[in-house]
This record gives sequence, C-alpha cells and structure tokens, in this order.
Amino acid sequence: MLDRLIRFSIEHRLAVVLLAAALLGFGALELARRPVDIFPDLNQPIVTILAEAHGFAPEEVETLITRPLESALAGAPGVERIRSTSQEGLSIVRADFGWNTDLYRDRQVIQERLQLARENLPPGVVPEMAPVSSITGQILDVGLVSPDGSRSLMELQEVAEWTVRRRLLAVRGVSQVVIVGGERKQYKVLAGLLSVVFRLKGGMVL
Repeated sequence: MLDRLIRFSIEHRLAVVLLAAALLGFGALELARRPVDIFPDLNQPIVTILAEAHGFAPEEVETLITRPLESALAGAPGVERIRSTSQEGLSIVRADFGWNTDLYRDRQVIQERLQLARENLPPGVVPEMAPVSSITGQILDVGLVSPDGSRSLMELQEVAEWTVRRRLLAVRGVSQVVIVGGERKQYKVLAGLLSVVFRLKGGMVL
C-alpha cells in the first residue's frame, strides 16, 4: 500500500503539489478565522445560590437552609448534580446543568424553585442567585482585622459592609462581594407588663 502511494505521488507530482498548496491555504484561512484566547471558554452551565444567615452556626445553616434548598432544586429539569457548602452565616448551593442547556433558561428554572423554597427557610433568609460568571474567574478571600483590638467585630462588619464592599464592587471585573462573619447591630425592644395593685376596702383590685 505504501509503495503504491509513493509511486502515485512520484508519477503525479503536479497534482500532489497542488493538493498540498490547497490544504495549506485552507488551513491558513481557518487559522485567521479562529478566535484566539488564553483561556478557552469551557463553561458548563452552573447556577450558584447564596443564602446569608447572620448569626447561624454551620450546623444550623446545613440543617435549616442548605438541605431545604437542595431538596427544592433536586429533580429540576436539566440539573445533573447539586453541590453545597455550609459555613458560618452563609450557605452556597451549586446546581450543575447539562452542557447543551441554555444558561439563562436554567436560571429561570432555578428562580422558580427558589420561590417555593423560601417558604421552608427561616425568617429573614432570602436566597439569591449569583451573577453569571466564567468558570475561570477567581475568588479572592480578604480578611478585615483590627491589629490593636481597638475596633470590635461589629465595627469591622460596618466598615466591610458600607466601605470595603462598595469600593470593591466599583472595581472592573468584580461581579459580587459577600461578607461573612462579624456582628450586626441590632435594636431590641422589650415590652414588659406593669401591674398596679390597689387595695381597697372589701377586697383587692388588680
């Protein structure tokens, strides 16, 4: 077989040269059309749900928030896998869809399931979908501390919420900033019952 191919190439040198030139030109044309990227787009449709629950321990987040969300997302059309992470004050649930599905349609499906899941979550916990981002995107953890101890956790949380978070969101390429930890300022109103006892002749009136 190889001898016949060599013999044919020698006997038809012009045809072989023209065929090689045509293949070379076609390859150069396709190379110019192909997009060039350092990180190719390998994004699998993934929808991430974030639910903040300040003051909840990781065990409470797992039991009261993460599991109800997983139950609500299980069986959704197109969902192939559900992954979750529970930490102090934050629940992260990721729903992986098939490669051939449309991401924006997948987000619509998840939004419908979240409407049903909110009924089974603790009061004040509102799950939200994270913005659409690339799988090659980076997640950066930044810690805010007071070296001399002059600021309390409540003050650090206020600085992170009202100063650091807003400035980070203004940076190009930052899609979302989630604050975990710290202490939130709360106002509690305790209503007591005041009883006045009057002792009159012939009995007692409250």
